[in-house]
Amino acid sequence: MAISQRFRFMYRVLLCLSFFSLPSLVLAEDKPLLYKINIKGKTAYLFGSIHIGQADFYPLPARVTRAFSRSSGLVIEAKPDNEQMVRLLQKYGRMPYKMDKRTALLFTQYCQYREDFCAKISSFSPWLQALQISLMRYGALGLTSQFGIDVVLMKQNGQRPLYELESAEEQLALLASFSTDIQSEMLQESINTSDEDMLQLVDAWREGNQSQLVRLIESQLMTSVNRAQIDGAIQKGNEKVRKIEDSLIERLLWQRNQTMALGIERLLNNQELDDLFVVVGVGHLVGDKSIQSELLKKGAHINNCWQQDCLSD
Repeated sequence: MAISQRFRFMYRVLLCLSFFSLPSLVLAEDKPLLYKINIKGKTAYLFGSIHIGQADFYPLPARVTRAFSRSSGLVIEAKPDNEQMVRLLQKYGRMPYKMDKRTALLFTQYCQYREDFCAKISSFSPWLQALQISLMRYGALGLTSQFGIDVVLMKQNGQRPLYELESAEEQLALLASFSTDIQSEMLQESINTSDEDMLQLVDAWREGNQSQLVRLIESQLMTSVNRAQIDGAIQKGNEKVRKIEDSLIERLLWQRNQTMALGIERLLNNQELDDLFVVVGVGHLVGDKSIQSELLKKGAHINNCWQQDCLSD
């Protein structure tokens, strides 16, 4: 698969790691990924989310809402802090860069009828421009971060404790650490990706279709380019291919899965904590290096809550 095609799927990972068709209601047959984790007698429910949605996504399927209602606390990837976010975006989202000719031309064409919007994001780093463009495009399709799964569950969490597995600064610093070339590809794909492609992942999320999720998130990003193609590109001096495979995927997904699994284990090692509801982007729950795989290495017992009733006990 061409580099631009793989960036298309990589960019969806950033939003879904989400990150959509336009459903009128969450249907009874919807089965978004939900697992029950047991570590040394302690329990957590692990739920795969998408970070953009709409009002009609709710209520979530009954099995999910039951697990959430019985939980003693909510665990998310990173706690929101609007005041801190302004500072962090200033620090990581406004790094100076020189836009290459190809990206500059595409950006100019895109901004032809969006002058006000583009003026607001013109000083942003390309990774942040890409996110802003995609958020605006999803908004035009009726999907906003306001109705993202994690955002809604935080509002519904009430007075229960809220924990995080990462920090907002860690996430922004990671995105800002990628080369200008890689960030430029992200910006190009935020503009070029079709609405159909942007909406594709939600069906797999709703159905809990792991094979489809793996195909979209893992195969298209990693194994869809065979070793001969990668080696051939590297021999021609195209180190971008190696960066995409080794840096993006490893750092965006696999290393973070290890960190999140360790965070879940640490929380459950706290004698005062039990029955936690953990919400992470669905991209972290698929593939052979998923959070569940990492937890299994730590001796956890894991049940798929759609294959058996995890709440019967």
